[in-house]
Amino acid sequence: MSENKIKKIWGNFMKKINKKVALLVVLVIVFIACLIGIMSMGIYKLGWDNGLTRVYTKVFPLPAAAVNGDTVAISDWQYELTMLSNANDSRIGQSGPDGNEYQPMTQQQLEKEITNKLVNQTLLNQIAKQIDVKVKDEDLDTFVDELVAQGGFTDKSEFIAQVKDFSGVEYDDFRERILYPELLATKVEEAYYKSDNYWSNLEERANFAKEEATKDPDNFLTIAQEQSDDQANVEIEAVIKGSDSLPAEISNVIFMLEEGQVSDVIKSDFGYYIIKLVKLSKTENDEDQAQVQNISIYGDQFGQYYQEYKNKAKIKLYVNGDVQ
Repeated sequence: MSENKIKKIWGNFMKKINKKVALLVVLVIVFIACLIGIMSMGIYKLGWDNGLTRVYTKVFPLPAAAVNGDTVAISDWQYELTMLSNANDSRIGQSGPDGNEYQPMTQQQLEKEITNKLVNQTLLNQIAKQIDVKVKDEDLDTFVDELVAQGGFTDKSEFIAQVKDFSGVEYDDFRERILYPELLATKVEEAYYKSDNYWSNLEERANFAKEEATKDPDNFLTIAQEQSDDQANVEIEAVIKGSDSLPAEISNVIFMLEEGQVSDVIKSDFGYYIIKLVKLSKTENDEDQAQVQNISIYGDQFGQYYQEYKNKAKIKLYVNGDVQ
């Protein structure tokens, strides 16, 4: 048999093999696509949650939500849902804080609760990253010790046992999924109030209010009503000298002013203040007291800042949810 004929036979054989391989590859792709479609529909539309689906969502990290480009994995959503469901079931038949029997949450309520929690947690993680806030293992250890002491547990092992009974999850998961987010939220809020940006914004506002009040001291009350973050205390009828009704750094300044005089900007641990002394008088006990008008610059509270951040976020839900 000539060499050319052998090459021709071999070439025809390889063509047949390649066609079969290509067909097999196509069939495998179609099978995988169908499997993905069926499993995804079962998870999203029918609420499948079992050992098989959990393995599947580990291999194929389907999203439960997208938050500013960060994905909330549906495997995390399912796990958290199971954890909350167990806690919900464990309270059936028990009395609530008001003494009435606990009303268990519906499946829809449970799902919305978890969606809301994980979206908020993702937003908080993003803020924490921006301002470089981290929770270390030793921070969590201290937090747990505080919970053990506050809860009246004999020791940490009793606390861990109750966690298991209540939520049905292991302590390490409880620590990561419940305690970590709670502690992170506390640390982020603390960092927010200590940030240079927060205080520089307050100082800028306080200096502007002081400038306006200096230009027109007779109109101080109107300016205070426009500028102050504490409208309930724009007018204070009686500040007694030496009392603790106001921070010491403020009350000390009040009694150094003359009637009608406006103070400089006063800084305290809570914010900035500008005070106008309206009138000095004596109490029945012959104590010095002052009637004042007050501009308090506290700035945005963290809750307001967080809500504004959330309102601007791009959030897409793929599961039952109601982000609040």
